[in-house]
Amino acid sequence: MENSGDNISFEDVLGTENSGWELLDDTGAMGFAPPTSESAEESAEGEKSTEGEETESVSFESSFDETSTEDTSEEPEVEESDSDGDNLFSYIGETLNERGIISLGEDDKLESEEDIYNKVEESINNGIESWKQGLGEESLRYIDFIEKGGNPQDYIQVNSIPDYSNTNLESDDAKKEVISAFYKEKGFSDSKIKTLIESSEDMEELQKDAEEAQSYFSEKKEKEKEALLQAQAAQQEERLRQQEQFTTDVQDYIKNSEDIRNFPLKSKKQKDEIMSYIFDKNVNYKQDDGSVVKVSGYMADKIKRSQDQSSKLEDIVFDALIMKYGSAPIEKNTITKRNKRFEELAKNHKSKSGASKLSSSGGKGNKPRTSSKTVSFDDWKEL
Repeated sequence: MENSGDNISFEDVLGTENSGWELLDDTGAMGFAPPTSESAEESAEGEKSTEGEETESVSFESSFDETSTEDTSEEPEVEESDSDGDNLFSYIGETLNERGIISLGEDDKLESEEDIYNKVEESINNGIESWKQGLGEESLRYIDFIEKGGNPQDYIQVNSIPDYSNTNLESDDAKKEVISAFYKEKGFSDSKIKTLIESSEDMEELQKDAEEAQSYFSEKKEKEKEALLQAQAAQQEERLRQQEQFTTDVQDYIKNSEDIRNFPLKSKKQKDEIMSYIFDKNVNYKQDDGSVVKVSGYMADKIKRSQDQSSKLEDIVFDALIMKYGSAPIEKNTITKRNKRFEELAKNHKSKSGASKLSSSGGKGNKPRTSSKTVSFDDWKEL
C-alpha cells in the first residue's frame, strides 16, 4: 500500500466520524474481558454449525451488553431515592422530632437546610409562647416592654415605687403609715399630716382613709407603668417606620442611579443583585451567645471585616479619605495607569512599524514576526 503524502496523527484517526473508534468509560472497560481459548473453540464450532444459515448482524455495543450481563449472580436490589440530600434532611428531621426538639406534622416535609432551620425556629417560638402562657400578667408586661426595645432598668424603677397594695391594714399603725404617705404625696407638712390623722382617728375613719390612700397609690403605679409601655411602643413603631423609610430610600436611590461615585450601576440585574446583597437576610450568623440569626450578605461581610483589626482600620481610613478628598484621586490614578499602558502600546506599535520599514527597504534586519492578535482600545482601558 502506498503511503499518503499527508501525515495522519493518532488524534486525527480518533477524531473522524467514521473511524469506528468509541471511548469506553472505566466501568465498561473493566467489565469487558477478551475471550479465552475454550470460548474461542466454542465460537468456532458455533460458526460451523450455523454455516449456510442467515446470520443476524450484531453490533459491538449489543454484543458487549450481552456478555457483560451474563453474570447469573443476583445482586441485592437497592431502592433508588430522588436525592441523597433529601434522605439526609428527612433523617435529620425525624431524629429531631423523636428527641422532641421539633414537632413534625403529617404534611411536613424537610427537603433542605432551610426547611430544618425554619422548623427549629418555629419550634423555639412555639416553646416561648407556651412558656409565656404560664406567666402572670405583670411578667408578660415586662417581657413585652423588653421585646419592644425598652431599658429593663426603667421598668424596674417604676415597679419599685411603693404602692402599699400589699400592706396589711389590720393594725392602726399600718393604716396611719399609708395615710401619712398619701398626704406627703400631696405635699402636706408633717404637722398638718399629724392633725389630719388624729381627726380621722377621732372620727373612726382610719380604715376608710387608709383604703382610699392604698387605692390611690395602686392606680398611680399602674398609670405610670402603662405610660412607660405606651411610650416604648411608640418608640418601637417610630423605629420600624424609620427603618422602612430608610430601606425604601436606599432602594429608590439604587433604582434611579446609573453610577455611584463613578461606579457603574446601570443594568437591572446589577441593581437587583446589590439590593439583594444589602437587604435579603439569607446568611446564617452565629452570635456570641451561640444563637444563630439570619442577616444579609452585606451585614455578614461588614461584621466579618469589623472583627478583623487590619480590615477594620483599612475601612475607617478609606472612609475618611473618601469623605475628605472624594473619589478624584482614585480616578486620577486609574487614568494615569491607562495613559501609561496606552503609551506603551503606542511605542510598541512605533517600534514594529520601524522594523517593517527597515525590512521593506532591503535592510539586513530580520523580518518582524507578525502577530494575529489585534490590540483594541479595551485592552488598555481595563487596566
